[in-house]
Amino acid sequence: TEYRNNYAWVSVEHDWSDYATTRAIGSFTDVTNIRSGRIDQIGRIAGPVDDERAFHIASLQLDGTIEMGRFLNTWGVTAKQLSANYDYRSDVRFEAGYPFVGSPANDSHRAASLRPDGNEYAAYWSTRVQLLPQLTTEIGLRWDDETYTNADSETQLAPRVSAMYLLPAGQRVRLSWGRFFQSQSINEALIENEAQHFFPAQRADQIVLSYEADLPHGRQLRIEAYRKDYDRLRPHWENLFYPIVLVPELEYVPTLVDPDRARAEGIELLLSQRSGQEWTWWVGYAWSQVKDTIDGHEFSRSWNQRHALTAGVHWSRGRWDVTLAETYHTGWPITPFRLAGSGATAELEIGARNSVRLDDFNSLDLRVNRSIALGRGELDVFLEVSNLLSQSNACCIEPITTRDEQGNVILDAERSYWLGIVPSIGVLWRY
Repeated sequence: TEYRNNYAWVSVEHDWSDYATTRAIGSFTDVTNIRSGRIDQIGRIAGPVDDERAFHIASLQLDGTIEMGRFLNTWGVTAKQLSANYDYRSDVRFEAGYPFVGSPANDSHRAASLRPDGNEYAAYWSTRVQLLPQLTTEIGLRWDDETYTNADSETQLAPRVSAMYLLPAGQRVRLSWGRFFQSQSINEALIENEAQHFFPAQRADQIVLSYEADLPHGRQLRIEAYRKDYDRLRPHWENLFYPIVLVPELEYVPTLVDPDRARAEGIELLLSQRSGQEWTWWVGYAWSQVKDTIDGHEFSRSWNQRHALTAGVHWSRGRWDVTLAETYHTGWPITPFRLAGSGATAELEIGARNSVRLDDFNSLDLRVNRSIALGRGELDVFLEVSNLLSQSNACCIEPITTRDEQGNVILDAERSYWLGIVPSIGVLWRY
């Protein structure tokens, strides 16, 4: 993979008075991403992919604040001119008997080019007011539009409202509701999956309730509950048995996931001590679930993890910093499989998508950093070790079917794992 980017920007700020300010930002972005790959598995699969993409974005953004008594108003407008060039080609051959016994040989050839261009516009306004000494509210509205997509989208108007109530002894309760849109960026065309167009903007309605408390000895507690309802979701492709594939279009069992709607909900708790002392720590727990609804049936998202626990400790003295962090979560869902029938006529049967789970994931990570003062700036030298205890965390299970000497079909579950212990050393010069 070759990645090149060039950025240029200029910013101007002006205070018109003690109550009104504006900031203007002009920028230009030029990005080129060249991806080339090849897979060669003798007797299974072979082929190359060449994917070159370039994006050009010129942007002008104007933001401001206006204070009117108890009312603080913020506003902004953005205009962008965008263009992109896509050139894609892949050729892959699946040999007979792969991926499963009885699979015929198959050749797949894809070649596509795309030259989208157009504009992107946005505007927003929000007003914050302190209604009572303990109660602050904010209401806002955002508008977005894109012309490069040629998608039949409704007007993207996104209202939002929030409130914060102060309780005694450093306690706070926040409640917010908002509608959010996410358009398909000009650099996100699914050309590798033969999609020659952009999809309408996705929509999400989100409600969040949180409680925060400042506790003795510099400790803080935060509890947050949320629910997000999504619709107008974009379809995407996933590998049925491998969550992460370097060249996904050259692998087998690509599955189209086209949800009608989705819901994410959960509760998060975080207890931390970050008081500027030598030792700080944190511990957090989250219960969550994310499910897609497809044709009236619910399926877990491929990264849905019901329980997650994070904990860490940080030590800092002088120019030394040491962090030790633990991550644990419920295993990701996978699609089960089995042999249907027996003998020479047995066939692989794939179960309901994402209906069983892998074993739980567990990783302990370490980072040690030493800062060195230089004549100009500062040099950070650091050591990072991921998965310090080299835990065997399964990532995927692949079905492999073969025939024995009598011609009977045999099924083997080939288990793969995330990386074990991974040490790395780096330097960062800050000036």
